[in-house]
Parts: sequence; C-alpha cells; structure tokens
Amino acid sequence: MRDLLAVRLARRPHAPVGLFPTPLQHMARLSRQLGRPVYFKREDLAGLALAGSKIRILRHTAGDALERGARMFVAGGYVQSNHPTQVAAVGCALGVRTQLVLDTTKGWEMEGNMLLSTLMGCTVHYAAPHGLGGGARERVLRTARAAMQLLDLEVPLRADDVSLLGRGAGVYGYTYPATIKAIWKVAQTEGVFLDPVYTGTGMAELLRWAHAHRGDSPLVFLHTGGVTALFAYERELVGGKGASDAPGRRISRLGGEGVRRRKVAQA
Repeated sequence: MRDLLAVRLARRPHAPVGLFPTPLQHMARLSRQLGRPVYFKREDLAGLALAGSKIRILRHTAGDALERGARMFVAGGYVQSNHPTQVAAVGCALGVRTQLVLDTTKGWEMEGNMLLSTLMGCTVHYAAPHGLGGGARERVLRTARAAMQLLDLEVPLRADDVSLLGRGAGVYGYTYPATIKAIWKVAQTEGVFLDPVYTGTGMAELLRWAHAHRGDSPLVFLHTGGVTALFAYERELVGGKGASDAPGRRISRLGGEGVRRRKVAQA
C-alpha cells in the first residue's frame, strides 16, 4: 500500500517548494532522561517561513491550484495560525499573490505569524469569530476519506482507527500549563523550540505517555513546525519573568533617515 500511495501521489501536480526529505534527528539528552531512544522528525526545517509540515501539504495543494490556472492564493485561520503564513510563503516562492482572511478571536498582535505575513506583503482581511470548533475525530475521518477518493485508493477506515491520545478539554489556539512545561523542557534540554499550540501540546502528551509506559523502544516525535507563534505567546510562556531586572528601557532601533524624521516630529 505504501508503494502504491507513493505512485499515486507522484502522479499529482507538485509545486517546487520546500527542502525534502527533512532530517530525522536523535535527541541524546532527552533520550537519556526518558531512558529510551528519542528522535525528532524535523518537519520544522522544510525551508520556508521558518518552515513546518504544511509546506509538505502545500506542495500538493499549490501544485493542484496552479495546474487549474490559479492566479491568487487565499488562506484563512486565526491571526497566529501557521497555515496562512505558510501559504503566503509558498505564494512568494512561486510568484503568486496571496490574500489572508484572519479571525481575531484570540487577539491581534503585530508579531509572530502576523509580522511574517506582513513582511511578505500579503493583503489581510479581518473576520468576525467562526467559533472554537470541535469534532476532531470526524474531521480526520472526512479528510482521510476525501484523500482516498482523490487518489483512487480503497483503504478500510473505521472511527476507532483514529487515536486521540490527549486528555482534558484543550481548545485550539490556546496553551496550557503542561504545554508550557514541555516547551521549556525541550528548549533547555535540546535547544529546540516547540510551538504553543501543536508541537508543545504534542510533546506534553508524549512525555505523559512515556512516563506511563516505560520501555526501551524508540519514540519518534513529528515536529510539525509553528515556532513563529511562540513570539505572540510571551505572556503565557514567561509572564513577567525578567521584566523587573531589565537593564534599561526599550529604545528605538530605527537608524538613518528614520531617526531624523522622528526628531523633527518630536520637535
């Protein structure tokens, strides 16, 4: 089935973007702490907009769009969603204009993904809230079945084939104490950064599972990227840590003509 899937995918249009294959990296210190080999599949090193696994997906979706004659890409999501930024990056790499429709439910910050999208020259439209979503298992099944139909594959698929390992009432776009703890742990153990929604939460679950299921079999963690969102979650991640002993006030770093204009305006 794996070989057949590869053949069918190869027949589909591909956009020439991204750096693949991404590396599989052994995490030596994390392995020692967990008492078993731990590897990261580094999809966060896929080559565009600080990268992520969505570049792999966009090779297919952007390729299909171009094959159909698309002259513009449109992407939607929350303000700090990684997906719109990745679409914009692929658009830049292919010379295709991109417009974004972003939901401001969880705030608006000119940092993180919003900053990157702005630097790439995207036109951004802000939308009213579309809700917090739900029904993860059903959405996974629908997507998998649609993909099978597109590739003309028949793969038996039942609801219980979709494993949801998380515990608690996690909601997309928010971060939680276990996630924050996992982000700090991986940063301090391996110098690798996880994002506050997907990979941070995934690592929190991997750590919980590994402590509950001791053994020596290898663990492979799929690092899907998204580190850009970290910069919009500084309050959740560090709170006021370090603010009281800052060496001085924040100063302007705008040089040259910008400095002269600022002085004139102040005068």
